[in-house]
Formats: sequence, C-alpha cells, structure tokens
Amino acid sequence: MEKILIPTDFSTCADKALQYAASIAQRAQAELLVLHASTELMPAKLEGKREMIETYNQPIEQNTNTQLEAVAQQARQLGVANVTTLLYDGDLGASIQNAI
Repeated sequence: MEKILIPTDFSTCADKALQYAASIAQRAQAELLVLHASTELMPAKLEGKREMIETYNQPIEQNTNTQLEAVAQQARQLGVANVTTLLYDGDLGASIQNAI
C-alpha cells in the first residue's frame, strides 16, 4: 500500500477516521492524502469572470487550507511521515474520483 486517501469535513467523526488511517499509514509507511471537497468554492469555469471568482474563492481557500494543514499536522504527530493535502471544488464523490 503506497497511498491512503482520507476525506475530511473537519468533524469529530473525520478526526476519528484520520486517527485510524494514520495508524495504517504509519505501519505501512504509506503516504496519507487528506482530501476536502468544498461546495462553497465558485467554479473556475465561468468565462470572463476569473478575477471575480479568484476574489470570492481566496478567503475560502485560505481558511480551508489552514484547516487542512492542521489535519496534516495532526497526522504527522500521529507518526505519518508523508502527508499531502488536497482541496477540490465540487461534491465529495466526484472529488474522490478525481483524486484517485
């Protein structure tokens, strides 16, 4: 096992899932991919609106990336050496498919 994908919504249940995934990743020396799918982000597909979209998305992305980094730090404290964070826009199912 080289990589383990763990979605998070930053809830208590997600923290428990992270602890379980981290213990497996540590024993398998696998990379832990922490994924958050956000439906709050405005899709970048709107033509001619790039600046508006970036302005809207920037604080959401910053806040979410801060939360993701806190989860990654927690995984590192649990002994996982290699942690990568992923932020995708859209629903969870499609985001998991894209990450895979």
